[in-house]
Amino acid sequence: DEGLDESLRRMLRRFFRVARLNAEERSQRVLDVCDTFGETDVNEAARVERLLDPVDPDMTDGGSRHAAARWLFARVASDRPLILWIDDAHHAYDALQLVAGMLKSQKTSPARVLAVLTMDTDALEGRPLEKAFVASLEKQEAVSTIDVAPLSDSEMYDLLHRYLGLEPALAREVTERAQGIPQFAVQLVGDWVARGLLRRSPRGLELLEGNDLPASIEEVWSERLAQVLDGLPDEAGELLERAAVLGVQVEMDEWIAVGGSAPEAPYWRRTMLDRLFSMKLAQELDGGFTFLKEELRENLLDRFAQVDADGRYESPIPSESKRFF
Repeated sequence: DEGLDESLRRMLRRFFRVARLNAEERSQRVLDVCDTFGETDVNEAARVERLLDPVDPDMTDGGSRHAAARWLFARVASDRPLILWIDDAHHAYDALQLVAGMLKSQKTSPARVLAVLTMDTDALEGRPLEKAFVASLEKQEAVSTIDVAPLSDSEMYDLLHRYLGLEPALAREVTERAQGIPQFAVQLVGDWVARGLLRRSPRGLELLEGNDLPASIEEVWSERLAQVLDGLPDEAGELLERAAVLGVQVEMDEWIAVGGSAPEAPYWRRTMLDRLFSMKLAQELDGGFTFLKEELRENLLDRFAQVDADGRYESPIPSESKRFF
């Protein structure tokens, strides 16, 4: 459950492209970028720059950070409308507070910002604070709610046969296994395409002989992860799990900081990244990389939670890196 402070910090560090800048260069970069959207006071730029640094949420009031974020969003939106997507909002109370503040400030300082919050309503049942906050947001006139329900069997079949091109029998098999979840169907077919497991026929795409349907989407991503880690020791897998804990976007300096002091660690990192990039599971960024498939990252997070609970890590997490975990 990455907090807003950390996810916002990572987003803004990418936006300002400050990964390899020193303190003076970073301050100038933030001021220059803000200036492109209108003349910016040095103090305003400094408030925004503080969002780029890690904070201790137990020691820092979120109000000032939210105000700085709202100022920046409004400034960027002055050039063109801004879309702010907050995923997994069902466990992001701080993010919900930010959106509530943005709605309130629209009355006095309107900005062309569309906030899109995606969440699992079932997960809200176990989080009464977030559930109450979402209910209060839904009552506001400026808020619209779209319920994305599971697909019916006929809708799922149409997706698989008409749009994804599977032959009828295979489309029916996947329909039964998918249980109305289009994500399962799309990811499964995408995995088959990436691995060259489909062939054309007069009736549509057929699955090559010797390949069975997976029991779940987790099995699909476990197989992809096994390809990334093939031939590498368990310690390499632990490094990748820790990268997943750092977030969707990973900065190399932070990944190195959270463990992996073995002499082979640089080779393991490079090998895993080469495979992730070639399999289109990750994309290189300035100073790091981003996971392109959230399902792979979730698989790694599950592995991390299990191994950490069992106490089977070879190398402990450095004390200065505990805040990430």
